Amino acid sequence: QLDALIAEQVMGWRNVESDSVSTWGSPPVGDLTEYNGTGDGQFHVPRYSSNIRDVFYVVDELSRRGYQLALEDWRSDSDAPGKWSALFVDSDSHDTGQLVAGTASLAVCKAVLCALSLFSGDHHDEI
Repeated sequence: QLDALIAEQVMGWRNVESDSVSTWGSPPVGDLTEYNGTGDGQFHVPRYSSNIRDVFYVVDELSRRGYQLALEDWRSDSDAPGKWSALFVDSDSHDTGQLVAGTASLAVCKAVLCALSLFSGDHHDEI
């Protein structure tokens, strides 16, 4: 669900429903795509929240919108062992809320949603 939300709300993908089946239509030109191989013109949503390579397409998109990413490795920190911290800073140098998760890609995805006000950082455990 998180990957689909980012694909639609951040990256501009379309969720296409046909014959009571929800699939994903063509993503914007230049976006990472993974064709599902069935020949029906549908695509799989990238695994933004679990694949660091995929999530950096999202980071690039936010960069185009004037945000900068701050990503910290807290895996050896005694206060937050095994965690990563991510936040975005907007063009006015305001941070948009620090989010913490077990992987870098998940932390970035949560921070993206917070930066774009798609959810409040106070409820980060809900995602």
